Amino acid sequence: MSGLLHGFSFLYPYGTMTVKFPDEKRGLHMNHVTEYLNQITASSFSIFGMVFLGLALLNCFLGYRLKKLWIGMIGFLLGIAIGAGITSLFSENKTVILAAGLVVGILAALLSFRLYLIGVFFYAALSVYPLIAGLIGKELWWEIALSVIAAFLIGLLAVNFVRPVLIIASAVGGGMQVSQIIMGWIAMENPWGLYGVAAGLALLGMLVQFRSSKE
Repeated sequence: MSGLLHGFSFLYPYGTMTVKFPDEKRGLHMNHVTEYLNQITASSFSIFGMVFLGLALLNCFLGYRLKKLWIGMIGFLLGIAIGAGITSLFSENKTVILAAGLVVGILAALLSFRLYLIGVFFYAALSVYPLIAGLIGKELWWEIALSVIAAFLIGLLAVNFVRPVLIIASAVGGGMQVSQIIMGWIAMENPWGLYGVAAGLALLGMLVQFRSSKE
């Protein structure tokens, strides 16, 4: 089934989430959408780039105070991914797939507010996963497995120590995303520069959040 997509990606304030379906012959084929989303923030001072930069800065410096907003956003995006992914296995109609994704996304966002600690788990895990995957690698299955396990453990840690872990995770995730956007704008591919800027922003973000937020 040509033109159908076996996965898709979307950007959130602290990284890119990619959803792939196991059977490449099923589902909707959106490689062009994936490429576009991955390049959105690298477009020189584009409107989308500025919006994502703003979101990343908010996450870096106000992640804990805005945790309910991010938790709802993550629930919404995960819901869209799951709803669209499952629906695409049974339908090729893009309108139906999109509608199903939006409905499940809204329900997941509402559910994330009710199941607060589950939202905290996903928020922390998804905040640090892009950085962990970038350091460990994401080409081989064992690299992906290690990244997922590490993010999973950090998510569990966040459930038990919400404030400190969320502050650290949001500062690190937000700092990394800001660094990626800036490096994309200036077309700099030096990994040391990327991680250096990210580390500086993460430390500053932690300092601001620990000083400005209450237990």
